[in-house]
Amino acid sequence: MRTWTIGIAILGVGLIASCGGNGEAEGARSVILISIDSLRADHLGCYGYGRDTSPRIDRLAAEGTRFARALAPSPWTLPSHASLFTGLYPMTHGIEDNGLRLRSGAQTLARSLASAGFATQAIVCAPLLRPEFGLDAGFHGYDIDLVGETPEAARAAKVAPKVTAKALAWLDRIGERPFFLFLHYWDVHYDYNPPDEFAGAFDPDYAGSEDGTSIHDRTDIVPGMDEADFDHLVALYDGEIRYTDEALGVLFDGIEARGLADRTMIWVVADHGEEFLDHGGTGHTSTCYGEVLEVPMILRVPWLADAPAVGSEPTSLVDVLPTTLELLELPEARMPIEGVSVAPALRAGRSLPERVLLAETLRGRPPVAAGKAARRWTDGPPLRWSTLRTADGEALHLLTRGGKTRRVLLFDHRSDPAEERDLSAEDPRTVGRLLPVLRSELSRAADLSKLLDPSETWTLEADMVETLRGLGYVR
Repeated sequence: MRTWTIGIAILGVGLIASCGGNGEAEGARSVILISIDSLRADHLGCYGYGRDTSPRIDRLAAEGTRFARALAPSPWTLPSHASLFTGLYPMTHGIEDNGLRLRSGAQTLARSLASAGFATQAIVCAPLLRPEFGLDAGFHGYDIDLVGETPEAARAAKVAPKVTAKALAWLDRIGERPFFLFLHYWDVHYDYNPPDEFAGAFDPDYAGSEDGTSIHDRTDIVPGMDEADFDHLVALYDGEIRYTDEALGVLFDGIEARGLADRTMIWVVADHGEEFLDHGGTGHTSTCYGEVLEVPMILRVPWLADAPAVGSEPTSLVDVLPTTLELLELPEARMPIEGVSVAPALRAGRSLPERVLLAETLRGRPPVAAGKAARRWTDGPPLRWSTLRTADGEALHLLTRGGKTRRVLLFDHRSDPAEERDLSAEDPRTVGRLLPVLRSELSRAADLSKLLDPSETWTLEADMVETLRGLGYVR
């Protein structure tokens, strides 16, 4: 029987930012990590999309490495960002639902870099990234003043230019000190209501009434809906991407103008994707199919010569932390990490160890047959939806409730990248091979989580509950 491993790295940092003994230029190396909410990879030009949604992101990808098989560890914002920051899967770091704080024993990228002498700043604009969830750990500054506190304001927010302006203003203040800047761009998240000049960019002749609003509450976005209305809905989403891409262009130009481009590592990722009736539903949070897990992961490292244009091996957001630390050549210390550094593949073209990737949501809905409308949290409490991806392109989904198996799904991405044909009934041998691997990895993650302090709980304020309910994150 073939076996795979996740791998646990023991990583950490010392108290210096210099690398390899090359003096001040090395010490000034810095990091910008950009997360774009709800951006599925296949809607970017550099990932093969037919529309010109992302010229500036595409240019960055052409200057660096585009990871072709990157996976988010969760289909919604909070647990996925916690994984991005810690290098741990949600079942390990403990933030699997609202009202939970990051386990205090988890090391974050910001903590690592702050202890190495970096100035650390976050500029975020999502209610689910509030500091009460513990994601501010290690940041000297944590700016979250951009999105309104009501559901309507949060859904309608147009904030990408403000994020960029605040980022450039902070860079003007930081001087020559090495820095870590995390930027979260919200606009691509539903509702899909870009400014007027972007709303008609990809469907200018549309004459219907679809305006891209109230996505989470609507029951009329279903298979078989008016084709022109559906196409316009997707066009509005693409308009949000182009709007965000333009703001990123201003950011990239500002980095260049300030003389920072040659010493700043830049990541562009997404926390999760978005569904447009791919499996009968809309939005995200409730499945672990590819449309909500397959995300862009782009890395530009100006001091890294001959990095490949495309990284073809499976990667995850949990890999960002260990990769960043290794590329900065920071000293090692002790902390548990589930991600794997991809730096060896970038530096020397070496293959990464074969492994499986995990993803999970506690908010799962039952799967539906192709062409059917999805149900939202019906038939009792939500399902725990756990997913395993192999390097060979196999995807196994395990749906449980109360510890009991409700459904197992199997797909082969080599022949069925859209996950339209469930093979579980006709290929029980593969299910029998992969299911123990998934269960073993979930057990391993549970054991690893015991090394960290228990997740802390906190009570959501009433206005916060309503905001999250309006965004689809509270039942």
